[in-house]
Amino acid sequence: MSQVSNAQQSPPEPSKKGFYGGIATGLGVVVAALTLMPSLTNFKIVDTTAYISVRDLSAGYYTKEFVGDHYVAKTDISKSYISKEDAEKQVAKMIPPERIEKDYVPRAQYDTLKKTADDLQARLDGIPTPFRTRTKKISKYESWVDRQLGIEIAVHSLFYSDKKESVSIVLSLPDAKPRIEELDKIELKEHRWTFYKNNREFELRAESLKPIVFSVREILSENG
Repeated sequence: MSQVSNAQQSPPEPSKKGFYGGIATGLGVVVAALTLMPSLTNFKIVDTTAYISVRDLSAGYYTKEFVGDHYVAKTDISKSYISKEDAEKQVAKMIPPERIEKDYVPRAQYDTLKKTADDLQARLDGIPTPFRTRTKKISKYESWVDRQLGIEIAVHSLFYSDKKESVSIVLSLPDAKPRIEELDKIELKEHRWTFYKNNREFELRAESLKPIVFSVREILSENG
């Protein structure tokens, strides 16, 4: 009687076959759930070693677009750029375009202008043919400068009295150094000077001392 009651109170031991069968069933449910999960959700199983986090990416990498917008290849720099130091050295030897336009003219334009100016100057300085005698009256306070002939006469001093007229002049001729000449009325006809200009011979002489008058004429050769 007591043995029967004890058998009823103790539960029967589970069999090993039933235990392993339960584990297999559970694994099947898990596998089935994992199989159905991608189709039912956005969840995916990935290899994390094939990816990098956005945080690590921004900390250690730039996008190609960013590099293209903010960086230049060193090979391109050597071809297309010059250092600021070298540029400053070269710029120091150059003139800004606005200053060139203000202070300079092209060489060809300058040559054209110079030729025109030389032609005009040649006409101005040229001695006409035939040469007409030139006469000039001067005073103590003025001089006679003839650029065509290359002569210059300035009064140095003068003396006038009832018995004497004398004038001291500074005389410059194209083929002689400047000098002081003493002129006297008594020897007036002797006060003559000859000079050459452009392979032509001329004569300068004092015509009178009161007033002071000089004249210059060309000395023509027998064949002239």
